[in-house]
Amino acid sequence: TGHKFNFLRVLDLQNCKEITDSFLCAISGGTSACSRSLEVLDIRDCHVGDNGVMSVLLGCGGLRQLDVSRRGLPVTDDDQRVS
Repeated sequence: TGHKFNFLRVLDLQNCKEITDSFLCAISGGTSACSRSLEVLDIRDCHVGDNGVMSVLLGCGGLRQLDVSRRGLPVTDDDQRVS
């Protein structure tokens, strides 16, 4: 049962307000099959913070594309929003 996401390459969660830092940490954790296979992650307009994004960047070694933009707002390192 732990092999459900072995081949997940693209995950589009755009505008999904339920996505949290905890979710991103879970999919990018060392034991997650997702962390080994994920290449493209779209979390545009999601309410995630620095912790979740950093977890993805550090945990998903095969990631080639990550979209964290917000509609009408630039993404900066000043963003302190935490879910």
